[in-house]
Amino acid sequence: MIKKFLFTQLVIAFGALTAASPAQAVAGLTEAVYHNVPTTAYSPTDASISQVEAYFASATPNYVFVNSNDSFNYQNANQGSTNTYFGADAAGAALSDTASMVNSGFVATGYAMISQAGTYTFQLGTQFNQVDDAARIYIDGVVVAEQNFQANGSLGTGPTYTGSLSAGAHSFKFVYFQQSGGANLVYSTSGPAAVSYQSSVPEPASWAMMIGGFGLIGAALRRQRTSMRLA
Repeated sequence: MIKKFLFTQLVIAFGALTAASPAQAVAGLTEAVYHNVPTTAYSPTDASISQVEAYFASATPNYVFVNSNDSFNYQNANQGSTNTYFGADAAGAALSDTASMVNSGFVATGYAMISQAGTYTFQLGTQFNQVDDAARIYIDGVVVAEQNFQANGSLGTGPTYTGSLSAGAHSFKFVYFQQSGGANLVYSTSGPAAVSYQSSVPEPASWAMMIGGFGLIGAALRRQRTSMRLA
């Protein structure tokens, strides 16, 4: 009778654990690409970047793909094609996108995965190679870095963010757009560990259910050990 009870408890616990196990998160950011973006100021300002973001939020993207490479280091000749611009980052519909990068842009969203807590730096551009036309980075919903082709121009936030991040998932958004001329994007990170990206992370409720499943299994095993000692 005891063995049957324990077996039943293990089956129930395993079922709870299996049902609660979250789907494996997809590596890479979800990237929405837009063409024919309305033109803004020649040298993008904070206001004009926000204007383009508002357009992205209201418009339907030409397509969406998962960028599993996430290098965000692109250089392209004047009015070059989008698939050439994305290079190794291209996937899905981006591989065959021969439309010009003129008046185009993208929004990449997901999570920056921090495996080790510490101080991290997120960098747009370099001293000699800036973003063209403009880019903006959000971490946990806050603008942390932005740059335009005049090496910041009148932007309120600089191209570099250095700050302390806890281990775990941090919401991440990367916004970029190009109006005319050469399209260029330079991006890098540094810190105690490499930063990886995922399009989604398990919901807290799923983790709670999974932990509960482990608890049921542990309780059943403890009952089994107790019954063995009594016998």
